This record gives sequence, C-alpha cells and structure tokens, in this order.
Amino acid sequence: MSKIRVLTTNLFFNSDREHLSDLVAQEQPDIIALQEFCTTETELKKLEELEGYVVAGFSHNYIKKNIPYGICTLYRSIDIKVKKHVEGRLAIGLSEFFIMLFRGRKSRSVMHTIFERGGKEFSFVNVHLSPYGSNAIRKKQLSLILEKYCKGTRSTIIAGDFNFPYRRLQLEELLTQYHFKEATEGIRHTFVKKVVRFYTSTV
Repeated sequence: MSKIRVLTTNLFFNSDREHLSDLVAQEQPDIIALQEFCTTETELKKLEELEGYVVAGFSHNYIKKNIPYGICTLYRSIDIKVKKHVEGRLAIGLSEFFIMLFRGRKSRSVMHTIFERGGKEFSFVNVHLSPYGSNAIRKKQLSLILEKYCKGTRSTIIAGDFNFPYRRLQLEELLTQYHFKEATEGIRHTFVKKVVRFYTSTV
C-alpha cells in the first residue's frame, strides 16, 4: 500500500479551530484526526470548508459549559472510500468518572474506520486517551483498542492524543507487542506546540 499522510491535532476545546484550514491546505493530508473538536451541527457544517474532505464519523466525549466536544475523523474523498465505521467506548478512571458524570458523560470513545484506497483496505483508529489519572488507565484503554481493532493482517494506523506525560517507554513497549512503530520520528509538535504522535502497524 502506498504511503498515507495523516494530520492529527488536539484543538484544545476548539480554540485552535481557526488555524485548521490553513494547516490542511499546507500539509494536504489523506486523513485528518481531530480531538477536542466542538461537535455541534454548526461546527460540523463548517468542516465543508475543507474542500475535498468528508467526515467519516464523530463522537461526543464530554460537555464543557453546555457545549459538546469529542473526536472527529475526516478523509480525502477523491481516492479514499469508507468501508466500515464503528464507535467504541473506553474505560475511565475514578477521577474522570466524576468529572464526566458532572458534565453529562460517563465514558470516552474511540473511532475505528476501515478505509479503502486503490483496492486495498486499511484501518484507522482515532483516539483521545484520558488526560486524568495515572498511566495505568491509559494502558488499559490502549490495550482494549489494540485487542479489539488492531489484530489481523490489515495495515493499521492509530492516531490521536495519547496523554502519556511520563514513563513513555510503557506505551512504546505495549505498541511493540502488536508490531506497531512510531511514524512521527522527528516530529514533535502541532502548530500550538502540543506533543503529537501517531502509530502505524508494520503488517
């Protein structure tokens, strides 16, 4: 399969939304993975400004000041097709449970999309792991994702916000078990200086 160009960015509760069009025009990605994107109908409609891109799916993760935010996956429709798209739920830690309960949600989501390009299928997983609690809950979330969506012979890309602030070797060791490798070597930040990484399988 030919190379897939991916843009993944956390919009920080949509505060960096205004830069998205310019960034997409500059980078020309095949797939876009957004986190902390405002998932209202108005904001989803605005994505039409990204000419040539179509929303594969989106999910509400939490509510802040009565506004829903979540993850969203887009793709370049000229040469990529969606074969299947599903949303899954992730376990969360106790501290995040009470935060989300207060905000109207009780879980985090993950989105798995099977794309086809040039007659070949590949999987794309958009994640936003918990920013609260220890690495243990993030390892639990990632283990579920790997077990449920990343087995088999289909080439797979995992992109998003992993929220691994320390002991990152634990993350790398877990992904290595499933034959993934980091695809962003030498790339450390988005335009708002936040760490960005995504992983792709070697199958």
